[in-house]
Amino acid sequence: MQLKVKKTIILVVAIILTGLSAGLFISYNNDHAECASITQSRLSENGVEIVETRHICNEKYSF
Repeated sequence: MQLKVKKTIILVVAIILTGLSAGLFISYNNDHAECASITQSRLSENGVEIVETRHICNEKYSF
């Protein structure tokens, strides 16, 4: 193989491994300890019950 092709393959593999490592790090460390889900229900004009759930998070960084 040519040197240019080897460098390109190594670069692509390094980028993929870095992306996977970052994704796994974020998913394992995002515990949502300071988060809560609030559920509100109300009636629409037609008399249908509407349930609305909101995710509220007080963490500095939320991924």
